[in-house]
Amino acid sequence: MFAEIEVRRDESGMGRRWFTSDGFELVVWCDGEAPYGFQLCYRFGACEYALTYTPVGGYAHDRIDDGEASVLANRTPVLRPDAGPGLAHVRREFMARAVFLPPEIRMFVERGLGHAG
Repeated sequence: MFAEIEVRRDESGMGRRWFTSDGFELVVWCDGEAPYGFQLCYRFGACEYALTYTPVGGYAHDRIDDGEASVLANRTPVLRPDAGPGLAHVRREFMARAVFLPPEIRMFVERGLGHAG
């Protein structure tokens, strides 16, 4: 199940909500209380992926490159385009964990996952 992590809002009312669950991280960008975009990060095997949606940018499915080529270098993670695994598994796993998400966020992400890839 997803649990929410408290995140501060800025003065403009624009904000984000952050949820975490076993193997999943969900960040939802909000305008006031209404969600307008999200990034769902998940691990599949040894790789971590990010599915991002915004109305302006549309959908992007990327592999997260942690930048750690050596234990002596602490580099910044970056997103690399990658179709990743099939999204049917990701949808099922998200739905199983999303039961207690706020309904407007759960439905927004469900719709987004239904239209992605």
